Amino acid sequence: MNRLKLSFIIVTVFFIFAFTSESYATSFNCAKASTLVEKAICSDSQLSNLDDLLMQTYKRTVLNTTDKKLLKNEQLTWLKSRNQCTDTNCIREAYEMRINELNTLSPQKSNLKNIVTGRCHMYVCWWWKVEKTKSIQSESKGELIEVTVRTTEAEYSSAEVDKKGYPDFPAKNTQWEQAREVFILCSKTFPTYIAFDEETKKFTGTMLGNSSGATEGIENLYSHICNGNSQFNSNSEVADITLDKPTDIFNFSAKFFCKINIINIYEKNNSNLITRYQSFNLCK
Repeated sequence: MNRLKLSFIIVTVFFIFAFTSESYATSFNCAKASTLVEKAICSDSQLSNLDDLLMQTYKRTVLNTTDKKLLKNEQLTWLKSRNQCTDTNCIREAYEMRINELNTLSPQKSNLKNIVTGRCHMYVCWWWKVEKTKSIQSESKGELIEVTVRTTEAEYSSAEVDKKGYPDFPAKNTQWEQAREVFILCSKTFPTYIAFDEETKKFTGTMLGNSSGATEGIENLYSHICNGNSQFNSNSEVADITLDKPTDIFNFSAKFFCKINIINIYEKNNSNLITRYQSFNLCK
């Protein structure tokens, strides 16, 4: 084989590798990945998703902990332990264990930090009160969290709103509705709010997408639970699915979400449900 032909083969193989290999988003810059563990995370979508989930969980825990220095030292110790892994199973187990550990570290928040604005519109405001959170299951798709919540609402006159605007919090003597459990799937790919439907006796999972007024309230709760109150951001469409139990959300694949035809839009007032039909492809 002559040298020119050999050079051509080498260059061809290089370009095939360059355009077919993938580098997944993580909490660190994959272009600067130096260790075997970091390179494994950058080349594996499941590990990358777990890395992203851990970053979100850690940020949320930092906001709620009273000893940030201790938490930081524990995280550094965990990183050293993770870097001792020699295969993907070890790395995955290390992430899942650390995520579960972090979910047990968050102390009870103050009353004001527990209150999340649902939506203020047409001189009516409503709020969530988050009483308790519990991690149910963590996988590469995301972390499913059970959230015990109460809600309340208040009406205001146009004069009050024009003069002071809408309040950030309800009045101290407000009456809260009975506590109930909802579920949040903290996921970069499939952010979902799940609640029990009394009529169908099943759970409805609302896959959150392009923000709209009708879904603002559950998007605010999602941001509070998953993103440390950072602004909700997703390019997907809003879509609903029916579940027998909340953990069934992990059984749905990306292909399923690409072919949903019914969009259910929720409006808080009187829990009315507005349904419109539209055919679309979520994965265009």
